[in-house]
Amino acid sequence: MEQEEFSKAYIKRFDRFLPLNLLIDLPKDKDFKENPFLLIIQSNIRNFTRLTIYPVKKETIVKIFLKGINIKSKELQEFIKDLQKFEIIHTSGLILKGYEVIYECYLNLSLIDDRYKDLITVLDKFKNISKVIDIEGISTK
Repeated sequence: MEQEEFSKAYIKRFDRFLPLNLLIDLPKDKDFKENPFLLIIQSNIRNFTRLTIYPVKKETIVKIFLKGINIKSKELQEFIKDLQKFEIIHTSGLILKGYEVIYECYLNLSLIDDRYKDLITVLDKFKNISKVIDIEGISTK
């Protein structure tokens, strides 16, 4: 994989009776009670690390990474709009580095999901605007 690491993630089975080895309390709302897994995303930003934790139903999900040069705003908006059809769980947002545009997101979709082939069709549509489009399966550890 040729991508830069803006975030790393894994999924952990969530058992309310087992500690997460984090010294924090997770919310006790409906989403955390009803979902058996946690998506844990680590973002390293200069001199600190941010952890973001989402309750999820699936044991595996998909991470998309796009990098392109001089991508037109209209094309990028269309790309993100198409990805929203697959339920974006988390996005690192748009990152601009000079003429480079970088976008990363996590989708509520697995590599074996029936809709995965629809995602590939969407990504193929945007191959011409990007230098890199990577798909990564995120799963339990």
